[in-house]
Amino acid sequence: MALFKRSAQKEYLEFEELVFTLQRKNIKNIHLRIKPSDGALVITCPMRTSQRCLHLFIQTNLKWIRQKQKNLLDSVRCTPEGYHAGSLHYVDGKAHILQFFDDQPVSGIKSTPPVLQLQTSKPFCAQTNQKLLQQWYRQRLSEQIPPLITKWEPKIKRNVCEWRIKKMKTRWGTCNPAAQRIWLNLELAKTPHECLEYVLVHEMVHLLERSHNATFHAYMDTFLPDWRQRKMLLSRFIIG
Repeated sequence: MALFKRSAQKEYLEFEELVFTLQRKNIKNIHLRIKPSDGALVITCPMRTSQRCLHLFIQTNLKWIRQKQKNLLDSVRCTPEGYHAGSLHYVDGKAHILQFFDDQPVSGIKSTPPVLQLQTSKPFCAQTNQKLLQQWYRQRLSEQIPPLITKWEPKIKRNVCEWRIKKMKTRWGTCNPAAQRIWLNLELAKTPHECLEYVLVHEMVHLLERSHNATFHAYMDTFLPDWRQRKMLLSRFIIG
């Protein structure tokens, strides 16, 4: 069943992975709007509409909602199609075109949007290019994560004893509350910084509450009021 969440003056309705902003007005029918700017879902309904009626309304229109969002949101697949010159790669949510400079004395990678430069002393094969890029992404995340942990530990009042980065096929992050350990997906280096922060805060809140229940969402509303918008932004990026 759908579950209501309330934040300040706004009411939210979550159904599977979808998040709806709920607006109750003095009207007779339920209306659904999908914002063309970001694909955000807004339901306007009569004041006393029950949760069951809203659940049925969403279920009935679910196929249309998914198709409409798919058309509105230009989804980004994190895994690139190749590692050749001209292939598309994402850094901090922005598309970059991979270019090679094979006359450089020192190997390295440099992001100068819209170009991702791979500087080498000699041409490399695709497998080596992939390895170099993944190492570069890992280094970027390794530099971005510690300041965020330092920022959020005093706010959430929990310490992260250990954090690690790894490639994951289905999750952006995981948390082991007992060990106070957090894992973050390497692919987060390809998403906007606010998405990285959202995932980190999400996992740190699991140090307070293990389940995705009302208590967990109340914590998220307190610590990161715009977490739903960040979650929507992250949903544009497809793992694998």
